[in-house]
Formats: sequence, structure tokens, C-alpha cells
Amino acid sequence: MNKRRNYHSKLLLFGEYSLMEGSQALGMSYRPFKARLSAGGTTKQTQSQDPWSNHILKQYYQNYLGTQPELQTRLDLQRLGRDIENGLSLESDIPVQSGLGSSGALCAAVYGNYAFNPLKPGEVQSKGNWRSLRNIFIEMESWFHGRSSGFDALISYLDQALLLEEDGEISEVSIPENENAAASVFLINTGLKAATGRLAGDFLNEFYGRNKNQGRETGDALKSLNNSCIRAFLMGDKQGFNLVMKELSEFQLKNMPGLVPLNVRKAWARGLKSNSFKLKICGSGGGGYILGFSEDPPAACALLREEGLETFSVEPKHQYHDNNVD
Repeated sequence: MNKRRNYHSKLLLFGEYSLMEGSQALGMSYRPFKARLSAGGTTKQTQSQDPWSNHILKQYYQNYLGTQPELQTRLDLQRLGRDIENGLSLESDIPVQSGLGSSGALCAAVYGNYAFNPLKPGEVQSKGNWRSLRNIFIEMESWFHGRSSGFDALISYLDQALLLEEDGEISEVSIPENENAAASVFLINTGLKAATGRLAGDFLNEFYGRNKNQGRETGDALKSLNNSCIRAFLMGDKQGFNLVMKELSEFQLKNMPGLVPLNVRKAWARGLKSNSFKLKICGSGGGGYILGFSEDPPAACALLREEGLETFSVEPKHQYHDNNVD
């Protein structure tokens, strides 16, 4: 086992929910939080990470991994089962149900340590294995969410900013920073847990299950706004991004209210009215972290403090790959 390999948390900057319907998605690794598998012995989990104990790994192995024929050909499940019985655990400080990819990091760690022939991060692009690796992660992560894009685990495994195209093509990207950035990125911790599987099901049913024609129009609008935000953000187009990000933020507040936590709704609307910042859901929404964008971070932080909310800066340097060794 590669005991020293860390698998970092992720930020899905754009593409939550809409990528399940074929939109683009833009995500990056977020290096303040990480996870790695540890052989039996002392477990260094924080209190908030109890769900990722040896017991959960055992459930994942017995109730899911061992029942999937495709994964049985990809992963050394016999060795994984033995290690779990001997106390294998996940050392992680990634907050669970937060939108930061705790389950994706777990899947990436299992693949990296137990795949029969794991692709090394530097080999994926040259061998043209983007899709096949993502497909493995789709199957691995579906146990946690019911329906998964596989994108979280892919970002965690490759430890890089990635762009997912509408046709399924994937590429590494660099996120503009400093004066070239379209906006500064920050996070807000709502202090609430987000139940991804239930929320995803509720959202898809709301958008596409009741009135298919109306749902399709609303879903297409979300996809269009999402893709426009990605283009402007990667181009560093400040004016264009400010306009379309405001539309996306307004869209989510109006059309996805169940995914906007109550304790940030006032601040969300205040940012739109003042034009000092724009908020959007992070991951499944409904709790966890909220993503924010602003051209004037000090003013945004001052307003959010007035609403009793603390912000955390997201620096582009978190996207870059290193040797993953502490």
C-alpha cells in the first residue's frame, strides 16, 4: 500500500447537477483537506470523520464492491477484504456531507491502493484513458450517492483542475489567478450537513420528473448558464463573468431554493443586490459549503461578517499537483 499518498478534497466550481444532464463541469483539487488509507493500527480520524471508520469501509466492501462484477476485475478485492479485517482505516480531515468530495477521495484512495493496474496520474492523458478511469469512478462512487458522475473521485485522484466537456472529453486546465482572474473565489461553511443522494434524487425529480417539457426548459437554462460561467471564468473575462454569474446565482436562488440553506439566503440575496459578491451551491447543496465569487473580496467579507458568516479564501495554487507526500 502506498501509505504516503494523499487524496485531496475537491471543489466543483461549476457543473453541480447540470453535469448529470450533459453540461460542462469545472473542478479543482482543494489542498487544505486530504485523506489516505492507513493499515491497521492507530486511527487518526477527527471526531467529525467517524462515518469513515473501518466499519464504513467494511460496509462498502461487503455490501457494494464485492457485488459489482466489473469492479471485481478492476480491484484486488481479496487483498482489500483482508486489510479491512486487519483494521484498514481512512485517515481523513475532509468534512463529510460538505460538498468537498469526501466520498470521492475515499474512492480515489481505494483505486490507487487496490486496482490491479492503477493508472498513475501522469499517465492518464498520454494513454487517452480519461473516460475509462472516470467510468470506474462512476461505478465505485455510486454506492454513496445513488447516481454519480465520477468527476469528484477523478479530480481527487489526479489532483488537478479538470474541465469536463459536454461530449464527455476531459482535459487539464489552468485557472487564471491574480489580475488575470475573473473573480476571487471563497467558501462559506454553513455548519449544516448535506445528504447528497437524497438531494440529487429530489432535484432531478423536481426538474425532470413532473412536467418534462417545463423541466427540460429549466434544465437547459441551467446548463446554458453553467457553460457560460465556465467559459468566462477560464478566459478571465471579468465583465462577462460578473454578468453571467449573477444570472446563475439568481437562477439557483429562485429555482433551487431547497438547495440553498436557510442561514445563507439573506446574505445570498444581499450579495446580488449590492453586486459585491455572488453565491452558488457547492456540490449537492442543502448544507455543507457554499461557493462565492467577488471582484472585491474585502467588501464581500465585510458584508458576510455582518450576516454572521465566515469566509475562507480559495487560492488557485491549490489546483497544482505535487508529490502528495507530507
